[in-house]
Amino acid sequence: MLRSLWQLFVAAPGRQGKTAEDWLRKGLELMTKGSLEESVQAFNKAIEADPQNAEAWRYKALMLRDQGEYDKAVAAFDKAIRLDSQNMEARVEKAGTLMIMGRISEAAIALDAFADTIPVSPEERLWQSDAWRIKGNILVEKGSNEEALKAYDRAIELGSGQPLGSASAMAWLNEGHLLMRMERYEDALLAYDNAAEPDLPPVNSEAWLGKGRALDALSRHYEAVEAYNRSVEAFEIDLIISPEAAKFWKEKADALDGVSRYEEAASAYEKAVQLFRKDIEINAEQSNG
Repeated sequence: MLRSLWQLFVAAPGRQGKTAEDWLRKGLELMTKGSLEESVQAFNKAIEADPQNAEAWRYKALMLRDQGEYDKAVAAFDKAIRLDSQNMEARVEKAGTLMIMGRISEAAIALDAFADTIPVSPEERLWQSDAWRIKGNILVEKGSNEEALKAYDRAIELGSGQPLGSASAMAWLNEGHLLMRMERYEDALLAYDNAAEPDLPPVNSEAWLGKGRALDALSRHYEAVEAYNRSVEAFEIDLIISPEAAKFWKEKADALDGVSRYEEAASAYEKAVQLFRKDIEINAEQSNG
């Protein structure tokens, strides 16, 4: 059974020298500090120490994904899955990465393993929740909105009661986005309220932005301004953690625009465009290489 992040943090090395577990702990420490390149190096060291360590491959994949190196991330997820066929986390995270890449059919296939699985432990419920959320996203891409709402509801059900409410918060956020597209603004507002409740970055920043948009759509403009301001504050925290995240800059710009801070919004949009272009160039280099 794979050990949790918490167990990896609290476990004492117990042996002299750098073992795979030592490098895993170091990689996780660097990851929490936002040092993505250094964390990948640490996970590479863990793999050198133990090439059969599925967790090292999974965490390496996560860091590659967060750096925008999606093809390499998928390859690392595949390696983790080959080493541990029961690695639910790697399967779900691989599906999420494939969604980012627009490879919808492959993402759906990656989640097929969960179709008939009944979760027993809290950990299994957590990853099942994430799987259903991604299934919802896949259904949205296919235009199956009502089926997507059912998938999100299942994700929320499985994620309820989990530590910090992170799984259900993400599902509520995605459901809110879909309900906005369906022009069900009151329902969207409720979904965003639920997404913002755990106060978890980066979910809460997007939730407050969505709430502002829903309130605007309902002509509740005074309340919308308050929501946009909360969103700006939350995005500022997100950008301290992930200053190169183009999505955060773009959404912060949207929130600033919502409160008529147009010069700041223009600057944030410009930063987002620069980072999006950088991501495109990196992906083009990877494709040509």
